[in-house]
Formats: sequence, structure tokens, C-alpha cells
Amino acid sequence: MVCGLAILPQTVLSQERQIFTVNSILDEPDGNIGDGNCISNPSRLCTLRAAVQEGQAVNRAVTVPAGLYELSQGHLDITKNLTLTGAGSGKTKIDGMLKSRVFDIADTGFAYIGKVTVQWGNATPGFASHSHGGGIHNHGTLILVDSTVRASSINWRYGNVWGGGGLTNASTGKATLVNVTIVGNSTSGAGGGIENLGTMDVYNSTIANNQSFRSATSGGGIANTGTIQLKNTLVANNYEGDNCDGTIVDLGGNLSSDATCGFPTSRSNVEIVLGGRDDNDMLPIYAESPAIDRGIDDQCQSTDQRGMTRPLDGNRDGVATCDVGAYEYLAPLSEGVDTITN
Repeated sequence: MVCGLAILPQTVLSQERQIFTVNSILDEPDGNIGDGNCISNPSRLCTLRAAVQEGQAVNRAVTVPAGLYELSQGHLDITKNLTLTGAGSGKTKIDGMLKSRVFDIADTGFAYIGKVTVQWGNATPGFASHSHGGGIHNHGTLILVDSTVRASSINWRYGNVWGGGGLTNASTGKATLVNVTIVGNSTSGAGGGIENLGTMDVYNSTIANNQSFRSATSGGGIANTGTIQLKNTLVANNYEGDNCDGTIVDLGGNLSSDATCGFPTSRSNVEIVLGGRDDNDMLPIYAESPAIDRGIDDQCQSTDQRGMTRPLDGNRDGVATCDVGAYEYLAPLSEGVDTITN
């Protein structure tokens, strides 16, 4: 699946006669959905909401420049096909303002979302009246690439005990995450970072510092009752629920800071120190990190989440090997780094 993802955006865009480019941070709907024009009401600009609505109606891709896009009118519905590409995580920020989730994908929807930050979502009733998935709620098909989902939640103060603080993939959902950071999300249910009830594949991603308040084992990082596969993925320092709950299919190259994900002993209970959130809304790894050169090069992406070339020889042993997680470490030429043994 990942090999196909490498050409998916170009394939989609080549079929489009026109790309809608958002030119306003206002949150206004399209004035006449289906007329082939991205013109919002009343400002007559191409807002994010108008582009998403019109893009689905006439099957055109959406480009979102750098900026903060606050969703004052609620989440963005995806019921058909949508290709949406930003300027990069940390640059294009789509914000639920803690009033609503950001994306709600119906069972008829297909969404390719790349190079954005999804932030400050709050799960409110959406498709099927479900109140899980603080940042993204998917009943259809989701491909999330080079993006961050952060600071989103299920608000327990209003009696919401659903799961998936950052993202919920429902029982009918199919989701693929590539070069994604899931960080700082929370829920009063299961799965502070990710709640998966359907089918999900996760590659070269970082799931860290999320929390679930339901129980000590409810999956601060991931709660799974469906089928989820991880490869070259870092699951670290999730709390109030541990890293994982449920069966995780280990495709290799993964690391966990505890033993709850079922990874091999040598890749569990690993002390993983991550940097604070950077300008790309990522969590950097540093010299001598156990994540450096510990991934598997098969299906490793050619770049990391921020566009850094992969793989690099981060531990200076003469062999360039993919790092674990969304971030690829580049050792300064003057830096002496001890070789890390797999």
C-alpha cells in the first residue's frame, strides 16, 4: 500500500483540470455548491470550507497555503472524494477551536489529507451522531500523510465518554497513516491518540504524550478492537492508560517505551527521550536515541514528515538505515555518535 501512496497525490492531481487554492482564512461556506467555482458567501473568497465543499462536488483537489484556519462553523464534512494538501505540518494549521472536531469522514467518503496540522479538535456529534474522534472521525477511507494531529480531545466535562482523542477509525473505516505525528491528545474513553475499530495501517509515525483517563490500561496511545498494523513506528510516553490496549500487529521496526504493544522484548520498555514540539509540530529525536537507524528500510519512505531525506546514517556506522518514527535524525558532521546496536 505504501508504494502506491508515493504516487497517489500526483495521480489524483493529474486528473484535475483545476486545483482550488484557498486564499482566505475566513470560515465561510461555498455560495453555490456544484457550480465549479470556489466562491464563499458572503466575502466571495475561496475559503477552506468553500474549497472542501466545492472540491468534493466537482472532484477537484484543494491546496491550502500556510496559515491558521479556525473552524468557527464546525467540522468539515467529507462525504465524497477529497484530496487536500497543505504547505506542511506546523505551517498549515486547521483548528477546531475546541468547539468541534476538524474532519468528519462519512462511510461514502475518501480523503487524502497531506502536509497539515489538525489541532484543537473536540468531538461533537457528527456523522452517525457519533461523538468520538476529537481531531478526525473516519467511517470511510482516510489516507493521512506528512501530518500532525495534536491537542484534540473528548470532553469528559460534558459527559462524553467516547474514545479517540486524536483520531477514531470506525468499524467501517479504512485508514493509512504515513509519516504522521499523533501527540498531546486525550480522551475520557479508550485511545487517547488513536481509537481503531476498523482496519488501519501505520508506517513511520510517532504516537507520543497522549492520554486516556478511562483506566490504567485503556490505551493512552492506541486502543484497538479492529485490525491495526504498525511498521517503523514509535509509541512513546503515553500515560493514564499506557501505550497500547488491544492486539497490535507488529510488522517490524517498531519501538515502545512500555511493554503493552506486544513488540519483541528488545523493542519494548525502551527509554525514549523526545524533544519538545518543534516548528513542524513534530517531536525530534536526538543523538544516541534508540530510534536512530532502528527501523526497517523495506517500505521506509524516501523522506520524513518534514521532507528530510530518508534513510540517513544517523549513528555514523557507515550504513544509512531508516529511523523509527516520523522524524529522521541528521547527525552534524562534527558530532561523534556511538554506534547503536539493533
